[in-house]
Amino acid sequence: MFSSQQHISNVYRLCKREQRQHTASKDTQHQITQDGKSKIDYSHSRMYWLTFLALLCCSISIHAGPTYSYSGNFGGLGGIPFSHSADQRNGPITAIKVWTNAIYMAGFQVRYGTQWSKPVGVQQGRVDQAFLNPGESIIYVSGTYGLLINRLTFVTDQSRVFSFGPNHGLSFEAYPRYGGAALSYFSGRAALALDSIGLHWDDKPRPQNPPVQRQDQTCHGSSSRQGQTGSSSQSSSSSSRISSSSSRSSSSNNNSG
Repeated sequence: MFSSQQHISNVYRLCKREQRQHTASKDTQHQITQDGKSKIDYSHSRMYWLTFLALLCCSISIHAGPTYSYSGNFGGLGGIPFSHSADQRNGPITAIKVWTNAIYMAGFQVRYGTQWSKPVGVQQGRVDQAFLNPGESIIYVSGTYGLLINRLTFVTDQSRVFSFGPNHGLSFEAYPRYGGAALSYFSGRAALALDSIGLHWDDKPRPQNPPVQRQDQTCHGSSSRQGQTGSSSQSSSSSSRISSSSSRSSSSNNNSG
């Protein structure tokens, strides 16, 4: 697959070649000016360059580059494979729960959004949990392992560090291959312990703005109260006019009598 720079260079050379062929061809149009001199029509050249700019924009959007990468598998070959590829649809990683003892990591569970994944391994030993802040993501993972996972350390983009398990065995470290990515979900193998672990990196989730509370009802309520006040004042004024007119008519009848 060509890189974006190679693709843009190929498009540029193609446009230049087509422009030269068109200029040298016998179909080049000439226009006669008022002073009798001929003038070449460069409208086709402009068309080629506009085509090049359009292809350039498409090349930038198409060849933006991948964001997914994978680190692992770290640990042994025992246990049953597991993957949180379906759990990640519930949202980003928001919490991690582990069960450890003095030798290895016994159990492992992750919360995606508000939903916890199914625990892997066994739920025995010391229980520790780590909760991420809203919008916080894991950008670096390290640990130790032998035939099982012994220790895991997570570092977030808010410079917080969470470590679980005893620190002995072979060490590893993992981080996303592409910039702007974060830990998306886990996979690995587990049975009576966490045998191995794999780390899947992808784009950081975009923060969602809280819903805006509308105050239309309050505004409508105040306007309706004002309308009621105005209508009552108008009715009182009309009633006063009617009473005054009735008093005038009665006085005129008395005078005529």
